[in-house]
Amino acid sequence: MRACPGCRDRSSVAAAIALYLNIGLIFATLFGLIRYFIPNAFTNIASGPHWQADGTIVYFSFATLTSTGFGDVTPLDPIVRTLANVEAIIGQFFPATLLARLITLELRGVDCAPRKHERDPIDDPQPDLRCALYRAELGVHDTAGAGENGISVRELI
Repeated sequence: MRACPGCRDRSSVAAAIALYLNIGLIFATLFGLIRYFIPNAFTNIASGPHWQADGTIVYFSFATLTSTGFGDVTPLDPIVRTLANVEAIIGQFFPATLLARLITLELRGVDCAPRKHERDPIDDPQPDLRCALYRAELGVHDTAGAGENGISVRELI
């Protein structure tokens, strides 16, 4: 029995967290490129070794992404301000939508794949029923009609 489309597992939550962290690093790279071409685009960035400036830019990016905003590093250039606003908006909507949904599915235990400790999926219609209920909740209609055990998603909607 195959897992239903849209079912999540722990690796999906880990992938979403990794994506969130990568978003912060992508914006840090963009901020670093802008600082390379426009040296006075930020305030309070060390003019010493290159690694200190890079660390401060990564710090600024994650402070913006998480909306911590300590205020010690400030964008001066309009391009940097616009990117910082976009990063802050993404930083708010990403966890509120994707991560919240993935964690909710994980906590509710929506897992359509049969577990090793369960009975045979042919004898136990529960995995297929969970998939049908999950699809009905999402509004996905079963185009093939009834599932393996005769339960139609159309009947559940």
